[in-house]
Amino acid sequence: MKVIHNSRLKDFRDLALIRNNRGFKYGDGLFETISYVYGRPRLLHKHLERLRNGMSTLRLSEIPGLSKKSIDSQLQKLRIENKIESRGKSRIYVWREGPGLYCPNDCKTSTLVTLENDNGKDVSFSENAGFSKTVINFPSATSQFKTISALKYVIAGIEKSDRLLDEIIIKDSKGFVSETLSSNIFIRIEGRYLTPPLSTGCINGIMRSWLVESMKRHNFSISEKNFTESDLLKADSVFTSNSMGISHIGKIGKTLFTIDEQVNFLMKELMSVNP
Repeated sequence: MKVIHNSRLKDFRDLALIRNNRGFKYGDGLFETISYVYGRPRLLHKHLERLRNGMSTLRLSEIPGLSKKSIDSQLQKLRIENKIESRGKSRIYVWREGPGLYCPNDCKTSTLVTLENDNGKDVSFSENAGFSKTVINFPSATSQFKTISALKYVIAGIEKSDRLLDEIIIKDSKGFVSETLSSNIFIRIEGRYLTPPLSTGCINGIMRSWLVESMKRHNFSISEKNFTESDLLKADSVFTSNSMGISHIGKIGKTLFTIDEQVNFLMKELMSVNP
């Protein structure tokens, strides 16, 4: 597989771990996952905006290779090199290079852009979900970004596998629903849509923000509002969202939920959005 490291095309096998790679040593970096559909990186401008905001928070140096024009060009090159068909998954990694312990000596930034085939769908279904018993979310300066350090999601992922769940839901320190293993979460209750606010420590999801904007355009009743496990179990439907699409949750324990066809309609609309 071909990748682009610091704007240079390379074979993935030729990448070497450098001694001063702070991404490896301290998790000092960020990443973005972008859906690549029919030759277009979906919502690329929103992903790059979040990435730049995260880099500013971490005080990583900006580089020309992360402009929309440059990333689009790099992805087109990788599409050809890696023989990407109708649907792909791209990742953009940025991390800090250079000496220093917890306090870095400089803010030099390295990048890696990847693109591989993906067999996912815009709309999917998770049969069985549950609430995490091991992981709690806390808001922080970096909680809204996708950081290279993702240990809490690793732990939640192990719990999900151990409990034979299709999805696992994470709460915050106050007991409010926050997000799922790799997605934001929405509920529909009495005709109203709710999604947790960023104050619960959830990721500021790109698909989440697009859905909220789209729902408002279509006059849906949508609020970013705290809700509890008890509230969620009273909902008519529950679905999650990430950059690759949405997934309806079928049940939690003995509580069953319906599929929300209105949200499926919004996803069809997304296919025509200018990236």
